[in-house]
Amino acid sequence: MVGPYAYFLSRVKIYSYVLKWENASCVGLWGLVNNAGIGEVLPFELIDVARYRRLAETNLLGTIDVTMTFLPLVKKARGRIVNISSYSGRIVLPVVVSYAMSKFGIEAFTDGLR
Repeated sequence: MVGPYAYFLSRVKIYSYVLKWENASCVGLWGLVNNAGIGEVLPFELIDVARYRRLAETNLLGTIDVTMTFLPLVKKARGRIVNISSYSGRIVLPVVVSYAMSKFGIEAFTDGLR
């Protein structure tokens, strides 16, 4: 199953799993690694808004969503969160603007978590 409906179903399963663990008096989650991402190599003038949106939803908002979902468990265990970004989170090349945009966002989000 692909698309927003599959994403919604997976989120429902994740949230129910998190709530089950949170209520089970567990010690928490000692580590979370956000490593998922997609990218496109195209000159920025050839990328339409839908492609920008898809990259932002996957690379940036996906990282934020997973982090915020598991944050209570990570805090409970005094664990660590590792967000994998890219050199494109610091330097932009003309053919990876959409990818770099999402990675700049991850850098800012990660800086804010500290």
